[in-house]
Amino acid sequence: MLHAVSNLLDKLIESILNYSCEILGVNEAVKLENTHMHFCKYILGVRSQTNSNSVYVELDRYSLIIRRIERVIKYCFKVVHVQNI
Repeated sequence: MLHAVSNLLDKLIESILNYSCEILGVNEAVKLENTHMHFCKYILGVRSQTNSNSVYVELDRYSLIIRRIERVIKYCFKVVHVQNI
């Protein structure tokens, strides 16, 4: 059940939250990170005071900023590769 909800979050919501991050760059997006963590804690049914790192480990997830950084790096490599052709 948790895997299915986490998968839906990745496919439906995260793509909207990280839309065009390759062009706009990486920002902290504190409100998005807080909303993401609140949702993860809600899924697990834990208190809001629960350590965020343990929530990430339990759901096998990581912070949205890491995913944005990953997308920016992949885009940079893609641009460099196209320019070298």
